Amino acid sequence: MKRSRLRLQPAHRQAAAVVTVTLATAFVSLVILAITFVSGIITAQVEGQYAGTDVIVQPTVDDETGVAGQIAPADVEKTDGVRAAWPVPENLLGKLVADESKIDDQNPFATPGAFVDVQVAPPGADSDTRLNSGSMPSSPSEVLIDTAIAEDNDLAVGDELVLQKVTDGKPVRLTVAGIQDTPKSALLGASPLVMTSEGAATLAGDPVEFGGPAIYAQVEDGTDPAQVVKQLQADGFDATTTEQVIKDMNSAVLVMVASLTVALGSFVAIAVVTAALVVANTFAVTVAQRRRSFALLRALGATRGQVVRLVLKDSALVGLVGAVIGVVLAYLAGTGVLNLLRITSSTAFPPLPPLSILAIIVPIVLGVLLTVAAGLVPAISATKVRPVEALRPIEAAAGKGAGVIRTFVAVLLVAAGAALLAAGWFLALRNDSPDAAVTAVPMLVAILGTIVMMIGVIAGVLVVVPAIMRLFRAALGRIGGVPGRFAALNAGRHPRRSAATITALVIGTTLMATMSVGANTAERTLITELNSSSPFDVIASSAAFTDSSAKRTQAVDGVETAVQGVSVDVKAPNGEMMTILGFDRDEIERVSVLDGLADDVRDNEVLVGKDRAESFGLKDGDTLTAPDGTKVRVRVNESLSLTLTTEETVQHFSTSPETAVAARLAERSDPQRKQTDAPTILTEVGSVLGPQAQGGDDGADEENPAGLGLDMPGIERDMFTTAVNGLLMFATGMLAVAVLVALVGVMNTLSLSVVERRGENALLRALGTSKGQIRAMLAWEGVIMALVGAAIGLLLGTVFGVVGARTVVPASVPFVVGIPWVTLLAVVVLAILAGLLASVIPARSAAKVSPAEALAAAD
Repeated sequence: MKRSRLRLQPAHRQAAAVVTVTLATAFVSLVILAITFVSGIITAQVEGQYAGTDVIVQPTVDDETGVAGQIAPADVEKTDGVRAAWPVPENLLGKLVADESKIDDQNPFATPGAFVDVQVAPPGADSDTRLNSGSMPSSPSEVLIDTAIAEDNDLAVGDELVLQKVTDGKPVRLTVAGIQDTPKSALLGASPLVMTSEGAATLAGDPVEFGGPAIYAQVEDGTDPAQVVKQLQADGFDATTTEQVIKDMNSAVLVMVASLTVALGSFVAIAVVTAALVVANTFAVTVAQRRRSFALLRALGATRGQVVRLVLKDSALVGLVGAVIGVVLAYLAGTGVLNLLRITSSTAFPPLPPLSILAIIVPIVLGVLLTVAAGLVPAISATKVRPVEALRPIEAAAGKGAGVIRTFVAVLLVAAGAALLAAGWFLALRNDSPDAAVTAVPMLVAILGTIVMMIGVIAGVLVVVPAIMRLFRAALGRIGGVPGRFAALNAGRHPRRSAATITALVIGTTLMATMSVGANTAERTLITELNSSSPFDVIASSAAFTDSSAKRTQAVDGVETAVQGVSVDVKAPNGEMMTILGFDRDEIERVSVLDGLADDVRDNEVLVGKDRAESFGLKDGDTLTAPDGTKVRVRVNESLSLTLTTEETVQHFSTSPETAVAARLAERSDPQRKQTDAPTILTEVGSVLGPQAQGGDDGADEENPAGLGLDMPGIERDMFTTAVNGLLMFATGMLAVAVLVALVGVMNTLSLSVVERRGENALLRALGTSKGQIRAMLAWEGVIMALVGAAIGLLLGTVFGVVGARTVVPASVPFVVGIPWVTLLAVVVLAILAGLLASVIPARSAAKVSPAEALAAAD
């Protein structure tokens, strides 16, 4: 007789759990692949940097003067056992130019082309296995390029290329001697271009005294590098074996990779926890829906242990299938990303991600453990079903709400978390210590408070869900009619199921809001401080500037406005020379990034920052006497890093002051800016003002007697904003996985709700409810859960973000709260749309069933 077994679930009821596990494990696998890829690149750079080298020799530093001594390859080669030594240039770059006619010899940065990293070929490197064609360079006019340079510039062995020297802007013609495989290290910087030592010296601009921070050396065959190192050290050199240097650098790489793993691991943990909540909710609901099946199984003689094993077996199968699919998707995604980067960035990127056993084993093991753990509680509950329940109707009863103990614990944890957050804020307001360990205390207290409160909220969602749904029921009765009222009623009838789904959304949206609010607050606070300190993006001064200097500066793409003023050096009370800048108040209003600065600048007064005043021996209320006898009052500002007054006041100190130019950059969103970064814009500004200061316009002495004073605070401002935005985008992208998993949970909950209320929906249809109203009811239910999860998450995230930013900003810096309303509103809108989208498939399924068919259906 054929043996049959009772299945725990039809396969389609586990689809959402499989999808959830797939998303979580694919994310885990991708993170492991990314860490493996990055660590491989860094390791390759470390080892490739010292290829063909046995010993590294560095000049000794004088203990008294701190000046490094001079060292030459010939000095190292005198040591017994050293076969060859060669200098290593530091940051020697050239620009590969496609069109020599477009070379800007005054500013190589403005020349169209790509920078390349110039390296020195070690002796005896002709046998390098990385060579694809040709040979290693053997003369100063020959060069070895990689396949990326060859493909991008259509170069072959024997072709000529033009390289612009960064030192003086002059072009150098070189012949391609060979082509090698593009090393992984090229992904961390400019593509490598290999030359002989003599060729690199010519490119550096000083063939006679060419050198760098170190000398590389090879030892004779059969010679122990450690013995050569001892001899070099005895001769007064600071020498180390290459093997030891690589070992030390790899140790540093391990520390960095460990830090990266911890950072990415936190996002992985968030995605896994969210997935665990969704899967546990799925199993709990599906097991509850099969109570009669379990009761029948128990009536036929199945033991409790058999029932548990049945549930856990299916749970493990769900985890295994989802994890395997996740790993496959991770490798497909990794392959797609790498090939996209090969097309858009560099052919140095490999076409396939690295084969990593960890990227395969860890997600699969994690997926199985996750589903087994999520199915454990439902499995135990399945053993408590009594055989007599097999005779009862299949309609599920309403779920239970939170008990007294759970409510008490949730309230206690939320209160404790709030107290810790308040303590972190209080400590941050009184903590201005330079000691990093002391400064970290408020942040650690706030993090602890965040964790405690988050746990309390997760426990307390079940407490508040019934009350929230009652409020929605009243409101949706007016807005959504009967479907809206039934949606809120259905969500509240099973608070545990709804709470589990809402909790998953709360976790994702809380973290996204925390990152957005925290980053925005920190950015606004520190940018405000930077603006108070350096109110101009560019400050330049020179006696050689003309009336056209400001106009030329403003003509640079990305510069919003530029104004002209004056500058003079005045002897301060401590005997040092202090530069005073003078601009008309209207001009200050136009160019300053600090609102209200023009109102603080007055005639016969100089405005100077507190720290700057102390460095020059000035105090608020002091008086400076100008050469014409005018008394100029000193007014101390809290943060300003310069000395500022009106142009008329500067005239009292000098009848022929230097010309000064102040400029303000356009916002990144401004079309004039063209998304150009500040360093590029300000480099162009320097290339415009530099020749003028050097007398380029009037043929003055090349030694630049006029001098050029150039300060560019806009670079720091722009780089900080870019870094914050980049970090925020990265974190948001990572957290999006958790939100996506939570939305799958919403769809899963609605799908299971449709199955569970099949008879109820049929009765509604029999009483005249249309298919559209059934679909609207499911849509409202999805929107309610998404909206409640988003609202709780945004509220918590806003609090966590503001408190977190307060604990990392020094107490001496004025704190400015920044709420990114557009971002938070976008989260709410996306949550509503996602809730609607998640309801589409379940709603269609519910609307398709005929009243007679559903009323007659049995389990």
